[in-house]
Amino acid sequence: MIKSSKNKKNLLYLSLFVLFFALIAIWGQIKKEHLKKGPSAYTVAIITNFEYGSRVAPWFDYEFKVKDKVYKGTYDIVDKMGKYTGNKLRSYIGKQFFVKYYIPNPNDNILLIYKPISCNTKEIPPNGWKKIPKVGKLPYCEE
Repeated sequence: MIKSSKNKKNLLYLSLFVLFFALIAIWGQIKKEHLKKGPSAYTVAIITNFEYGSRVAPWFDYEFKVKDKVYKGTYDIVDKMGKYTGNKLRSYIGKQFFVKYYIPNPNDNILLIYKPISCNTKEIPPNGWKKIPKVGKLPYCEE
């Protein structure tokens, strides 16, 4: 009787564990679909922090504004940038990049780390742009 109860308990924990990670995977897929198919726009994000852990990939924290409301996001460094040193990655703090966001819910967003902005922007449309403007011709740069 004790073994059966213990097995049921273990099965319940395993089921909850699998369900938890399945929900995370589904949420991530919904976010990707929103950005791929839903109405989206682009604006400018600034990297605010760099973090790393012993068992997780390093990441950047960033923030951006849509209609004067600040949104935050994270970018997991799991691509070729993962080979950079901590000092090189810290040098990204304060730099600006384009971010793509889902218009109905800007919390669904992705930092376009390979779309840097080489100037300091002084004015960004409150709703962002429908397409990424040409970086070299960005009319919102300070001289």
